Amino acid sequence: MLTTKELDAIWESQEHRRKKQKRLRKYYKGDHDICHRSAKHADGKPKANVPTGFAQYIIDMFVGAMTANPYQLSRLDEAGPDTADLYADIARDTHIDSVDVENLRNALVCGYGLELHEFVDSKLNVMPERPEKWALIRDENDEIVVASTRFVLPAYSMFQGEMISAATEIMYTYDATTKQGHRRIYNATVKGEWEQFESRKHFYGQVPVVEWRATDDRESMLSDALLRQIDEYDDIDSLSGDDIRNVSDALLKIKGISGSWIKENEDAILRMRVLPLPDDADAEYLSKSTDTQRVADRLTRCREAIHTMGCVPDIHQVTGATGSTSGIALKLKFMPMQQRAEAMFKQLQKSLRKRIDVLNSITSKATKTKIENYQIIMQFNMPVNRIEEWANIGALTDIVTHRTQLELLSDIDDADSELKGLEDEHINKAEVQGINQSPEAAAAAQDVQVAQTMPKVDATIEQSLAVIGDRILAAVTRANSK
Repeated sequence: MLTTKELDAIWESQEHRRKKQKRLRKYYKGDHDICHRSAKHADGKPKANVPTGFAQYIIDMFVGAMTANPYQLSRLDEAGPDTADLYADIARDTHIDSVDVENLRNALVCGYGLELHEFVDSKLNVMPERPEKWALIRDENDEIVVASTRFVLPAYSMFQGEMISAATEIMYTYDATTKQGHRRIYNATVKGEWEQFESRKHFYGQVPVVEWRATDDRESMLSDALLRQIDEYDDIDSLSGDDIRNVSDALLKIKGISGSWIKENEDAILRMRVLPLPDDADAEYLSKSTDTQRVADRLTRCREAIHTMGCVPDIHQVTGATGSTSGIALKLKFMPMQQRAEAMFKQLQKSLRKRIDVLNSITSKATKTKIENYQIIMQFNMPVNRIEEWANIGALTDIVTHRTQLELLSDIDDADSELKGLEDEHINKAEVQGINQSPEAAAAAQDVQVAQTMPKVDATIEQSLAVIGDRILAAVTRANSK
């Protein structure tokens, strides 16, 4: 294990990376650079510093679409063991679906996320960690060999069942065999010496920290170019707000009336809201006219650039003038986002396999079983216009079978099970009504009922092919990433 002096040197050497990640985190939270400027107008009034949450919108769009369907494992080879249930049990006990959400968010914001594994008192814990709070040492194969994290506890906090009277900095360090804990009195200017309060074996056989990344180069989705575009939008939008406010505070120019008269009659003018002027006098506000169309055009271009660079659709343009968007139009608008997500899934699968390696290092000792013979399922959640889908598929009545219609519905994965359910439901209903029908008769009656309730249109073969083609695109969207 490294000495505390070496750990301090490592921590300081990575400060530039952590500083950048902290800035990215601030942008995600809406704390943009514009919030900290002290610029003023010519009259001395401070300029507005109003951020717009594009960074959070972009990140949350991807996180929602990529984790709405939890990551799953399925059996790879029917001849091999089926251990997918073992992973499902661990995922349920450790709330790993929520961990996946935070890992992806950290990866998209900071370039990579981290999760910490601990096995204490026969209980497995998997915890998402913010990378800006860690220092990592990697070997020549890019594998983590030492991981160290630090945080500060304020005075009069509880730590390991004891009250601490002064602000204390805690440091935990992990290598392939050991977890060590150090602490020291923390002050902004003076820091005490590190003292060790914990050192124990963890039995993972590797550093129990898993890196999650969506890109091979560990780059944040919030690139410098994207942040500059967001800054531009913030600046123009804030200035336009200042312009609106400045109109109400404009100076009044008065011609032909003495200032002393206005001062003497100030109360009456304000009370009556009337300014009497002789024929040769005049009064008007001094204001600078602004070309609002130029402002609107510039904001529109910035907005389009931000959504293009972020690979997400502008939600205000998705619904269109009628309030709905066709299935094909939805897919086209979300295509850049889907394509980027599919590329990120390939990197995320590597991280999930590393997680399983870490889990296996403990489960193989604790339960003598391992998670193996598996394939990973990651899905992109594509929005679907279900009203349009049902109407179009209803148009296929008398053209394709009921089973085919069910297969074309995006929210039905198993048409056979759905048909079986409909058949059982009809049989149960017949039994309640005292009608003795065979399964064949029940199915036939069900088809008659469907034909009566589904909208019937004069569908052509060309329309049918279009609908089936649209469903194939949806099927590709929902296809498993393996």
